[in-house]
Amino acid sequence: MKIHNYNFKYWYFDNQKERMSFKDINARSLLLMEKLGMKVVNECHHIFNDESENTGVLLLSTSHFAWHTFPEMNHIAFSFSTCSENPPTIGELMEYGKTIFECDGVSPN
Repeated sequence: MKIHNYNFKYWYFDNQKERMSFKDINARSLLLMEKLGMKVVNECHHIFNDESENTGVLLLSTSHFAWHTFPEMNHIAFSFSTCSENPPTIGELMEYGKTIFECDGVSPN
């Protein structure tokens, strides 16, 4: 079994706090995992001072997908690990995510 670890950021050039709310990120993360064929078995999150300051984890049958928002720097940092036999490439992950999260830019961490 081989593990694949990806770390990346989705950027917003303008202050997009509404797109950084927990409910929005969680829904988009679930959609991304579905698009990638990942099975979500549980989830956990924490909201700090307001909805745009949050962190969360989707527990996958093959590992995890996690995020932490940085609204003061207009980005969301993600970590994705999987031991899936058919893992996505970092390019697929970033391309699908850019569309699903409607972000202005994507960069590997």
